[in-house]
Amino acid sequence: MALFNFLSKFNWRLMLIHFIACWFIYHALNQLGYLYDYKFLELVVHHKFDEIERLYKNQDTSLRLSMDSFYPAFCELGGILICFIISLVLSIKNKWLWLNSLIVLIAEFGSFCIDRFYWSSVKSFFMFPGIPFKSDWGFNFTGGMFMIAIGMTLFFWKRIIRFIDGTKAHPVEPV
Repeated sequence: MALFNFLSKFNWRLMLIHFIACWFIYHALNQLGYLYDYKFLELVVHHKFDEIERLYKNQDTSLRLSMDSFYPAFCELGGILICFIISLVLSIKNKWLWLNSLIVLIAEFGSFCIDRFYWSSVKSFFMFPGIPFKSDWGFNFTGGMFMIAIGMTLFFWKRIIRFIDGTKAHPVEPV
């Protein structure tokens, strides 16, 4: 009976909603991580190697390129940890089992490892607000902020919190 009582505290709604919110936020931070050195990366993406040589002739561009590829991954991992903290705080505040947040963290790390294979094919769908911008900076910034807004909405919208809690929406009292 005690095991059943413990297992009943696991909340599939919380884990699903927080997983999706975290997915949006860590991908948004990944895209925003490309803005760190966007001028250099934009030259690389558009194959302007002669301009790279002219502007960065005294620097090791291969080292710079490898470091620039690490920033988005670090931002993504930071996003996973930030989302875990948000999920944990919300779980404690709403008196939900904190292990739900830990399960979401483990699932997000698994998703982080697998995402490398399919993110490039779904990125244009989720980053659609940035498509009208001609620059890579505008695309990454606008799409990233849009995805952060979706993730934060999933974390903090009262209606979703009531859904996670399993309570029905409170009826509006007549005035």
